Amino acid sequence: MHAQRPFSIEETHGMLAQPGARIKACSDGRDWTSLFTSVQREMPFQGVFQSSRDHLLVLHRDGPVQVESLCDRRIGRRMVPAGGIHLIAPGVDFGIELGGMIETVHVYVRRSIIEEVALEMVDGDPARVEIPSSIVESDKALHALIDASAYAVEDESLGSAMFADYLSRTIAAQLIRSYSKAKLKGGGRSSASGSLSPTLSEAV
Repeated sequence: MHAQRPFSIEETHGMLAQPGARIKACSDGRDWTSLFTSVQREMPFQGVFQSSRDHLLVLHRDGPVQVESLCDRRIGRRMVPAGGIHLIAPGVDFGIELGGMIETVHVYVRRSIIEEVALEMVDGDPARVEIPSSIVESDKALHALIDASAYAVEDESLGSAMFADYLSRTIAAQLIRSYSKAKLKGGGRSSASGSLSPTLSEAV
């Protein structure tokens, strides 16, 4: 089981401490234990950040904007459209140069949640499931899930710890099935189709 401590801003990479990050809403200080969410306006910046133990998803709410990875040559320099999602894997330092002002949603999902969900979804050791860093230009399902976390953090009447806990697991399931190479139970393989299964749709 994942740690029951609240997921605080101190556990993030530190991007939200940038002088140009104007936070509109944030789950820091709530009793969310499996998910951290923030909504902010980000000014252009360049920086290198220490690794996090958890997975980060960054949704671009507007754009396009140029993003350059300073540490991962596979990503390189990209023009990311509105709706693009930057997936950042845990355990490695990363650098980024943001070329323009943009509104973003940052969602961190605890690695322990990924492994709990993987235990039910994949064959083999869930600790070996990898979701590599990448930039996804369009994933309607993942976009909707990140939006749901943003709505929850912006509207405190929706932002219960239980809601965040279920949402974290649904996001984890979508990441595993679409962006890992794990062999799914039942003989299937993950697929970056960007669509939710009937089970996940029902959960949402």
